[in-house]
Amino acid sequence: MTFVALSIPDWPTGAAANDLLAQLLAVAPRAAVSPTEQLAWLDARSLQPAALATSARAALGSSGIAVQGAAAAQVPIVAAIAARRGDAQGWIDIAPGAERSYLAPLPLTVLGGEGAVHHLLFGIGVTRCGELAPLSRESVEVRFGRDGMTLWRMARADDRRRLFSARPRELPSASLDWTEFSTTDLEQLIFVLHSLLKTVCDQLITAGIGARTLEITLSLENRTTLIERVTAARGTSQRTTWLRLVRRTLEKVDLPDRITGIAVRVDAAGPPTVRQGDFFDLGFASEEAAESAVSHILDLQSDAVIVPALQAHPLLERRVAWQAHPEGMPARDVDAADLPAALQPQLLPTARAVDVTTRERRSFLTPVHYTDNGVRHPLRESLGPRCVSGMPWEAPIAREYHQVVRDDGVVVLLYRDALIDQWYLAGWWD
Repeated sequence: MTFVALSIPDWPTGAAANDLLAQLLAVAPRAAVSPTEQLAWLDARSLQPAALATSARAALGSSGIAVQGAAAAQVPIVAAIAARRGDAQGWIDIAPGAERSYLAPLPLTVLGGEGAVHHLLFGIGVTRCGELAPLSRESVEVRFGRDGMTLWRMARADDRRRLFSARPRELPSASLDWTEFSTTDLEQLIFVLHSLLKTVCDQLITAGIGARTLEITLSLENRTTLIERVTAARGTSQRTTWLRLVRRTLEKVDLPDRITGIAVRVDAAGPPTVRQGDFFDLGFASEEAAESAVSHILDLQSDAVIVPALQAHPLLERRVAWQAHPEGMPARDVDAADLPAALQPQLLPTARAVDVTTRERRSFLTPVHYTDNGVRHPLRESLGPRCVSGMPWEAPIAREYHQVVRDDGVVVLLYRDALIDQWYLAGWWD
């Protein structure tokens, strides 16, 4: 991603400050402002950065907002420093891969940070970015702490800030309200929902996704709303399936008043499950019918036949055991909004052997990157190892578990089998 930074020393106030972001969004798909840094940011991905900066200058200049300098780089801190060092008419474009060399001759003060850290670095003769960047991470962390690590990353053109928030995905929806009519008749509601579900399912098909949960909102005459969530066993865009599930849900609803409107919205969706056909697979022709029958049974039962039970086993892959529920099918109605927003581990059925490049840290081998199915994944952070060994009552084990963060942000679990010196990919978190 290419970032365009605009330096605005005379930051506007009042109405002009409120309109600044709107003016930037008129010329760029995504924009952000930082009044404390007196910087404005533009997302120049797939665009011409110089032309984008010129348009932004003109848009802000029409409102009396002067841009001192403008610059583009693939690292935010480099674009910000270059913009502050530019002039009112100049334009600085840092080529990809040249960010660190651009920072090298500059004093550490351009990176910001607390003054105490700068004094400590000055005491050992480090005054420029090019003198701090070559130092090892361990030495900087031990001697200068968190603030020193922040400066060290910036000096190496390693800026991990997320300047632009992700655009929320708009899921399909449809609604219908009426003012001179109200009803409690189920067949009349189903007639209206038949049309609304057609609109929603057509949008799902166009987007190539399947809905897992629909939210049905019923507007009542007493000016209140009643919300019902309908969940399918698997993602689907078939109107007949949703019509059957919605009908069964509404049959159980006790309406407190007459209905004056209905809204249908997809609450959860994902790519449909499609498997590549196999000419030699004799069961492939009937697979879809079998999956539909199983999904129908799961929809009727609304829960799984077996439930997970945690055990105190030292190995993660053997910590969960599936067992039949003692009371048969429990009736549970869990709202996804009530569940904690936390990453959940997803373990592979069988750990997969991978090639790992390591470096030694504290007498242990720490992964730097790994290769899985021919794809190389550089690692940003590594936590561990957590050593598990022993188990004399079973086959002996000796494993070193590492929780690592890839450059793309995915958290994965790697472990080294010390008995045979082989690395394995055990799973990930999502």
